[in-house]
Amino acid sequence: MSESALVVEVEAAEPLIGHWRRRYDPSARLGMPAHVTALFPFRPAASLGPSEMNILGQVAAQVERCRFQLTALEQFPGVLWLRPDPDDWCRQLTSTLISLFPDCPPYGGRFRDSIPHLTVGQFAADADVQRVLQGLQADIGGSLPLDCVATSLSLFVSDSGGSWAVAARFPFR
Repeated sequence: MSESALVVEVEAAEPLIGHWRRRYDPSARLGMPAHVTALFPFRPAASLGPSEMNILGQVAAQVERCRFQLTALEQFPGVLWLRPDPDDWCRQLTSTLISLFPDCPPYGGRFRDSIPHLTVGQFAADADVQRVLQGLQADIGGSLPLDCVATSLSLFVSDSGGSWAVAARFPFR
């Protein structure tokens, strides 16, 4: 079954970390651009219809375009990520989406708090995280903070092979 995701694309990050993401983030190799996740998983792609599209358009129209910075390289277990600051705009967006789609808890409900982040890489072993972290810090550390703008909510859907493609973009005001 194909999945869907609601994300805020971060185009400004691609030149800085795109090559790292393609190497260490499986979703990047499958077509998902640099992004901050608003809600994943969303509804199965085959179940999305005009009602969901209308609601997503209305939600996005209530969100102001937001300037933010990617300020620091952080770690979750097995994950390297960049911190958006401020992140209240994304937390509010996720909260609104959860209230409208309570059947879609962030990350399937696996985490108590959905921390806004831009994933750079996912790793099976902590030793890999530390090795890549050193290279990343040397490569991008001097480029942070990176100025970014959140301009729209994007709906991405995956196909049967797991490749991601944008299905719709809903502009912020």
